[in-house]
Amino acid sequence: MGYSKLNELIRDEVISRLLPEQKDFIDNQMRRGKRTQWLNIMAEMKGISLIDSDDYDTIVSKVGGWVLSNYEDRGVRDQKCECGRPIRHVYHVTNLDTRDELILGSKCIQDYTNLDAATVGRIKRGMESIDLERDEILRKIEDGWRLPFFVPDDLELPADIREHLSVGLPLLDRQVARLNVLLQNYTRQRPSRASEEKSRTEDYQVDLFTTFFDEPTSVSDEILTKSNRERVPSRSMSEQMENQIPLTWINAIERCLKSLTQTSQKSVTALDVANIVASELGLQHDRYLTGKPRTYYLVALYLDEKTYTGNLELVSASHDNRLYSLKNH
Repeated sequence: MGYSKLNELIRDEVISRLLPEQKDFIDNQMRRGKRTQWLNIMAEMKGISLIDSDDYDTIVSKVGGWVLSNYEDRGVRDQKCECGRPIRHVYHVTNLDTRDELILGSKCIQDYTNLDAATVGRIKRGMESIDLERDEILRKIEDGWRLPFFVPDDLELPADIREHLSVGLPLLDRQVARLNVLLQNYTRQRPSRASEEKSRTEDYQVDLFTTFFDEPTSVSDEILTKSNRERVPSRSMSEQMENQIPLTWINAIERCLKSLTQTSQKSVTALDVANIVASELGLQHDRYLTGKPRTYYLVALYLDEKTYTGNLELVSASHDNRLYSLKNH
């Protein structure tokens, strides 16, 4: 799925809800990604060979000259280049030989580094792709993203995926695709173990779904605390539901499902149920900036749990909604 640039208001609101370690991780990842993008292009331009084992410091020493410390797309021309002109695309660069630190725009960066316009454009596109990855993470947080499959304890995770999960951040789509391949290989190599894992999914779940919702203040004491968000082995999904979802919410969800079943309705979405529950609990005006009710994520989590017990069947799932087939309730 392609992700567009996130609205600045929504971006700031989501960032304000992040834990300090999550903010630091995103900031550091972005800076590192942009510096690496710069160094790779500079090395290519200078005809310098880089090898996979080269760390950041080694690459910097090989490339030399001007090194990017940060890049910002300000959205508006509210920053000034060293030449005095207002700029939107801001390059913070340091000269390794003279130690000069400069703030440059897209035009002056060509003059100082001898890059041609095409190369600067290529660098800019690379920087923008990194900004889009940040917005992908933030959008998934706002949408209540969860990992779409279970991860066995003994599956060796790549460092970047492990780092994302360790601070409770959603994976990028490209990381999910890589992880899916790893799981397929794991299943082929360990068919018996894979079957065992599937039969006890309630005991082990990498669940980022509940980590990213912003609890309504009226029920915040009843809902999941940070310590509850850690992976807890040997607990059934039902037991986890009792600690994560207020009983009043569960009763409202069950009444809604019973009512829908009696009307012979065949399917329902998580968003439909979340809106009904929000209205019943007097939370219909408590919504995210995207318009989604803040009841959505816990409602969807509960409905997902009912797919394990056979009461519902998950038909389709996206970042926006989840569709379930209703069975006799």
